[in-house]
Amino acid sequence: MENLVNGRSTDWVIIISLLAGTFLVLANFINRLRTRQLLSLFFSAGGDELALSFNQDKRSVSTDALMLIAAVTGLPLAIIATKLILAANLNTFYLFGWAEYLRMVLLTATFLVFKSFMASIIGWVFSFQEELIVAQNIFLAHFNWVALSTALLSLLVYFGPWPVYAAWLLIVVLLLGLLVAIFKTSVYTFRIGVPITYFILYLCALEIIPISYLLFLV
Repeated sequence: MENLVNGRSTDWVIIISLLAGTFLVLANFINRLRTRQLLSLFFSAGGDELALSFNQDKRSVSTDALMLIAAVTGLPLAIIATKLILAANLNTFYLFGWAEYLRMVLLTATFLVFKSFMASIIGWVFSFQEELIVAQNIFLAHFNWVALSTALLSLLVYFGPWPVYAAWLLIVVLLLGLLVAIFKTSVYTFRIGVPITYFILYLCALEIIPISYLLFLV
């Protein structure tokens, strides 16, 4: 009689992790200082100023772009893990397949594109286009850090000896990180002089609704 030694679909997770790691290595190769600054964004004294300049050169393959691709590659692992943890079904995380992962990649990418598209439209309507685009750079920089951090924590959930403790740490970092990203983006938008009525519209259209959508996936 055959016995199942390990039911974990480790090949999926290893391949995904290597792919995200490859983009991080490339980013570090292109600009080591920039990579270190972005990885320490939440703890750096000049983190807010650094976030303002995130991914400005969208026409070339830059360090920021590579790290953002790594984040979009790695974040679905964290979303899948968190979703199954909250459903009290951690064992299912060990058996997820490519279909679920690719679905989360598509939804995560759609989330980022939607925020950027809406920022451009709302900014154009109310003549704050450049300001709102910069505000989205702040969100993207913090989103990048949150995605990479939670992707690493999802590996601890998957391979670590204490998956339950790592799982709850994953949930806390993911939720708090997104809330900090919303807060810092909103503070910047309010400080640049956007009228309160426009600010409320901005907050609903570009922060509350998209983030609620992302959290709904979780």
